[in-house]
Amino acid sequence: MGHRCGDPSGPTALLVHGYIESVGFWAPVVRRLAEAGLDVVIVDQRGHGGSERGTAPFDTDTLAGDVRAWVEGLDLRDAVLVGHSMGGVSAMAFSATHPEVAAARLQGQVLVATLAFPEPLFGLPDVDVDPRRVVGLLERVMQRETLALLFVSRVFGTWPTRPALEATRQGIMRTDRQTRIDAMAMLRSFDLRPHLPSIDLPTVVVAGTHDQLTPLAGNELIAESIPGARLEVLPGMGHMLMFEAPDAVTDAIVQATKPADATR
Repeated sequence: MGHRCGDPSGPTALLVHGYIESVGFWAPVVRRLAEAGLDVVIVDQRGHGGSERGTAPFDTDTLAGDVRAWVEGLDLRDAVLVGHSMGGVSAMAFSATHPEVAAARLQGQVLVATLAFPEPLFGLPDVDVDPRRVVGLLERVMQRETLALLFVSRVFGTWPTRPALEATRQGIMRTDRQTRIDAMAMLRSFDLRPHLPSIDLPTVVVAGTHDQLTPLAGNELIAESIPGARLEVLPGMGHMLMFEAPDAVTDAIVQATKPADATR
């Protein structure tokens, strides 16, 4: 499921959200992009928001195919693909495994607080995680409002607003349960690192220094591995950059829509 807003004659940006999120998480950035004259397309990933889970395996091949379906189905041209967190995984999987489509349809991609392989959660040692048990625990935590808001505040680098906290909490509660399990299992087992050097698309990686879910080091690796990619580091910011630093995210997207010689 997707939505479109802004100026239909302007440069196009396709926004893909992350795990347990939906199109609404992009709201602060969408408003700014529309004001900047962009044609903004926002989509719900499978099992999230208004999209059905479907029967395909929840893996990077499926997510890459979903991006291809959006890009071709909407007949996007010279678009900038933007992915946050798991949305960045979808973006990288698409640009790496469907290079001919990416070259024909996109002029760049912006990867926001993302990852290319399983990262240790909250700086803890990398241990085996049972997605069903973790999802069950999160459900119990999310049902206790004060505890839930304290928990989700850890994904922010600075103390967030109450609406941002509540939106994050509601994202956990409203996402299809099986999707939460399947997506978490994928995020604990995938590895895009071997594919990154084959990506031939202008790329900007935006990351916060205080991100405990997709740490800066992992974003640095992505920027170093994709040929010609550029890294923008946001001091003090955490994982939810759409809420924490919407101006910086918007600027990165707007700049990516401009021809290379116009950004020098």
